Amino acid sequence: YPLIATVSDDSTAIVYYARISSDSLKENEFVPVRRLRTQTAQKNGLSILAAIFHPSQPWLITAHVDGSIALFT
Repeated sequence: YPLIATVSDDSTAIVYYARISSDSLKENEFVPVRRLRTQTAQKNGLSILAAIFHPSQPWLITAHVDGSIALFT
């Protein structure tokens, strides 16, 4: 199942389930699955810089502006 994650400067990451249509005339659909919150403080208006899914585990790893990372399982 295809998952997509977005991150924002309010210290949250949102995981979406992507329903990709094989019919090019239908729109793709992104369904929010979970909103994840970190305890990272903002620095220069930034908090979470990046997110990546583990290649073989159902984990999301986020990188933060303060040099820390968070692991969501």
